[in-house]
Amino acid sequence: MYLRDYEKGTVLYFTLGHCRSTYDMQPLVEEYPELERGSWDLPVFYELLRRGIAWGIQ
Repeated sequence: MYLRDYEKGTVLYFTLGHCRSTYDMQPLVEEYPELERGSWDLPVFYELLRRGIAWGIQ
């Protein structure tokens, strides 16, 4: 997450992170063996998301 000044305002950038499932790795592998949610399963991810939304509302 970071802030960047742009023209007369500021942009907050926050990426969802990586997530992969059955067919996301083709053509490297036919089927990926398991669902990986990455940062989506971590409480800190949602805390950062809440803070970013609160910042945007201000």
